[in-house]
Amino acid sequence: MSAKDDWFRLPCLTDEAKVEFERRLSRSRSSRYEYMRIQAYELVQASAFDQALTLIDRILAEKPDYTLAAWIWEQRADCLRKMKRSAEAIADYVKAIEVVKARPGVRGNAHLSLASLVYELKRSDLYETALGFLTDFWDANPIFPWHEFQQFGMTALLLNAAGETKGAKAPARRALAAAAKERSNAANHRSLGLVGNAHQQMRRELEAIVGGRPFQGQRPIGAL
Repeated sequence: MSAKDDWFRLPCLTDEAKVEFERRLSRSRSSRYEYMRIQAYELVQASAFDQALTLIDRILAEKPDYTLAAWIWEQRADCLRKMKRSAEAIADYVKAIEVVKARPGVRGNAHLSLASLVYELKRSDLYETALGFLTDFWDANPIFPWHEFQQFGMTALLLNAAGETKGAKAPARRALAAAAKERSNAANHRSLGLVGNAHQQMRRELEAIVGGRPFQGQRPIGAL
């Protein structure tokens, strides 16, 4: 891919890059907001958070009825979370979830990210809310092991943190089984969405739940 093809995947928008970005954006009417969304994602990954927020807020202002609005709110929450603006991140994850409920079709992972953040912050006042959202978007047989691991794993961790250790055991076992999978259920993408060697901290916490012993490691578990 040439540099010209990468005009909406830059890690930082210098003054010169901004001019070029706007020039190309003005000529891309049908895909305008998709390019903006992708560029915002790249900026978040590169820790250019202020630039990412500016672009995300611009999308929301210009196109509030955007088809992928739920993803945009989730992107905003992800960015705020990395900036340690946790209260705002929680609010935006909830907003993303509300958009999904109002306009089903584009689901995203806001319910999983919210559960992770609530658990990370030990926000016991929000455990029930987070568990409720996990239930609202429950998938009995996720295609990808990563989603299965996160769904069942976060359910187990939140239940355990809320004092329901017995009820946490079954989802903890299911999450650990998902982490061990070497193939997904996607017919043509068997290697996608695997947990692999990631999330070791979370696995140890789940193993402690299954073993019926208090977890002795460090918290928080960190981002998803």
